[in-house]
Amino acid sequence: MTAPWQEYLNHVSGPLSFDKRILCLFLIHNEAHLLPDLFAHYRAMGDMQFVVVDDRSTDETPDILAREPDVTVFAPQEGSTYAKDKRAWRGTLLDGLSEGRWCLSIDVDERLVWRGYPQRSLATLIDDMDRKGAQALIASMLDMYADRPIAEHMAGPRPLGESFDHYDDPRKDPFAYSSALMPRRFREKFPLPNTMLMGGMRERLFGSYTAGPLARWLQRDALKQPRHLPPICLPLAALAKKLSTPHGATPPMNQTKVPLVKWRTGLRYNGGAHHLSLPLRPASEYGILLHYPITRGVEGINYTATRGQHAHGSAHYHTMGTSASLSALNPVYNDTSRLTDFSALAPFFGDPNQ
Repeated sequence: MTAPWQEYLNHVSGPLSFDKRILCLFLIHNEAHLLPDLFAHYRAMGDMQFVVVDDRSTDETPDILAREPDVTVFAPQEGSTYAKDKRAWRGTLLDGLSEGRWCLSIDVDERLVWRGYPQRSLATLIDDMDRKGAQALIASMLDMYADRPIAEHMAGPRPLGESFDHYDDPRKDPFAYSSALMPRRFREKFPLPNTMLMGGMRERLFGSYTAGPLARWLQRDALKQPRHLPPICLPLAALAKKLSTPHGATPPMNQTKVPLVKWRTGLRYNGGAHHLSLPLRPASEYGILLHYPITRGVEGINYTATRGQHAHGSAHYHTMGTSASLSALNPVYNDTSRLTDFSALAPFFGDPNQ
């Protein structure tokens, strides 16, 4: 019998069957420098199987993955590309390997945390979600950065959380993040969640989205608001969206994801792990994806822009790379905070008792 992924991917190494409760899936291209931190973070959560699509890496990534006993590696077939097929890569692998299983779908530069982390384990979080009938955890991305110029944003042997421990703090600035209702036609195809979060360091420095005063007021304190709106709230959200005025060459960056899902065959992400094709029941609490977008300085930004495989032809990276002051730019501003304790994020995890 042909496996679902065989139209797009070849199996390289690692087991194709396992009895672990959690599968962790990620796609990678030339990000060997992030793998030690990734494995340290997610292995500390408990016993899980890593499933990886190595998208033609030319650095040490293939060698590192081949040495890991809990990693199953796939590679794209000729003609299959990240830009064209990433939805199919994720979906067919999860169909074939994770039916009925809880799965994490992450990027290599993301570290998931939640209310009570790390004392409250991932197993406990999933048990709580199972008990309440929740099938998915919605998470918000927080861009993390260092108090030094972009040119010096280089990952080293220290954990990412120590090297890049600053973020735009919505407790200081209620307008640091905003949210918007997804277009109706998009919601018909990908109903969960029905909003997207915008903001953070990259949007502040390089973004092309703005909103009028009324829309900003309606969208304030976005991290404290529901990530998935009930029907009664949709008219007001639609009004706020109409009052929003985008400007510039690129759409806003979507900072909402659904990284933890109890998978069912046929379910699909929209591309990245931002929205799902079925109206699964979301948890009443939320996760936070600590996002480390700049870990190879200006060279890494320009490489991603030139490769052109990310959203909108890597338009956001082109915008970043063409900034005249990029190398010397320090992302820290008045409403930056340093993350020293995960309890600082507690107001943004939602109410687990709802």
